[in-house]
Amino acid sequence: MLIGEVWICSGQSNMGRPVNEEDARTAEWPGIRLFNSSGDTPRRDDVDDATEWTVCSPKSILTAGDALSPDKSKGRRGFSEVAFHFGRKIHQTLKVPVGLIQVNCGGSTAADWTPMPEIGAKRTVDERLPKVTHMPGMLYWIRLRGLVPFAIRGVVWYQGEDDGRNAKYDEDFARMILAWRAQWGREDLPFYFAQIAQTGYAGGMLRVWESQVRVMRTVPHTGLAVSNDIYDGTTNGDFRERLDPELGWPLVGGGNPHPTGKPRVAARLADIALVKTYGQPDRTVFGPMYESHEVKDGRVRVKFSFTGSGLSTRDGKEPDWFEVSDGTQDRNRLKYVKAGAFPKNGHLL
Repeated sequence: MLIGEVWICSGQSNMGRPVNEEDARTAEWPGIRLFNSSGDTPRRDDVDDATEWTVCSPKSILTAGDALSPDKSKGRRGFSEVAFHFGRKIHQTLKVPVGLIQVNCGGSTAADWTPMPEIGAKRTVDERLPKVTHMPGMLYWIRLRGLVPFAIRGVVWYQGEDDGRNAKYDEDFARMILAWRAQWGREDLPFYFAQIAQTGYAGGMLRVWESQVRVMRTVPHTGLAVSNDIYDGTTNGDFRERLDPELGWPLVGGGNPHPTGKPRVAARLADIALVKTYGQPDRTVFGPMYESHEVKDGRVRVKFSFTGSGLSTRDGKEPDWFEVSDGTQDRNRLKYVKAGAFPKNGHLL
C-alpha cells in the first residue's frame, strides 16, 4: 500500500496517445502506480472490474489498457504518454509516490463528461447506443462516475473539444469543471489543461484557444499549458504545409491534431501543478498572455500579463503572427486579419 499524490488524467485522444516504446524501456518506477480506465468504450456498469492498479514498469506501461481493449487490431493500448511524463516529473520533484488514473475517450466533448443525473435515472448503460460521444453526460456516467469520491489531488486534461466550433464552448468547459468539483465535494480541486494543438479543422482553433484562456481567467484553481509553439516536424504529407483556411498562413505543426512533443506538454502541466498546487514558486509556467488593450491614434496598445523581464522575440525581429478582429460581438461572425506589431515599454503596438 502506498500513500501519495493521485491525479486523474482525462480528455480526448491526445491524452490517450500511449507511451512510445523507447520511453517504456526505462519506465521502471516502483513509486508510480497506473490505473487505466480508457479502453474500448464500455456498455456496462462493471467497468472498474476490468482493470486494476499496477506498478509502473516497462511491461505494465505498454499493456495498461489491454484488459479494457481486447481487440488488438485497433493497435497498442499502453498508458498515456502525457500522464506518464506528468506523473514522473511530480514524482521526481516531490520524492513521493504518485498514482495516475487515465480516463479518456477520443472524439468527445466537454458536455459528454459533464454529470447529468437524469441520464442514470432514465435508463441503464446496457440500453444505450454504441456511439456514446456527443451525448451529454454519457461518458461521465460510463467512465468517471465509478471514481467518485476517490481521493485525488487534482485533474490534468487534454482535449475534449470535439465540438470546439460551439460558440459557447468556454461555458460548457467551465460547467464541466465545476460539476466535477461538486461531485468530489471540493470547490478548489485543481484542474489544469493543455492548449489544443494547431489544426485546420473547423476553420482553425482561434475560438477554442480564446475559450481556454477565458476559462483560465474566470474559473479559479485552473491553469493552461500552452502548446502552440511546439513544432512537431511532421513528414506526413497529409499534414505538411497546410494553410489556415481563414488567413492563408502556414499552420505551425502542419495542422496535425495529434502532434508529437507530448513530453513537453506534460512537463508544462507538471510545472503548473508544482507551482499552483505544491507551492514551488521558482518556475516559469506561463508565457505572455493578453490582459487588456487600448485603441489610440489608429494603433492598438496591448498589455500582457506574465511578461517576466519584458517582451522580446528570439531573433530580434518584429513579431509577424498577430491578428486583429473587427470587434463584433457575434461570435459566429468573428473574423481576424493579419496585423503588424512591435514591442514597446513592456507593451505591444
